[in-house]
Amino acid sequence: MATAFIQYNRNIVFYIADEYMQLLFHYIKNEIVKPQYNFVNKEDLIFNLTFHIEGYSGGMLTLGWGGEI
Repeated sequence: MATAFIQYNRNIVFYIADEYMQLLFHYIKNEIVKPQYNFVNKEDLIFNLTFHIEGYSGGMLTLGWGGEI
């Protein structure tokens, strides 16, 4: 089982199986499309999540939403 290396805020580091990362992307997308979440670049974030969920990212899963929210 492949794993993804996750680093958050330069000091929190952990590994997660790619399959679970994929499930995380599905969960985040299902939540963000709800109407109660309203922010400027919502459509960009949904596009980005869909891009990764559908496998267009070439095996690389990144959630770079810092510039979108």
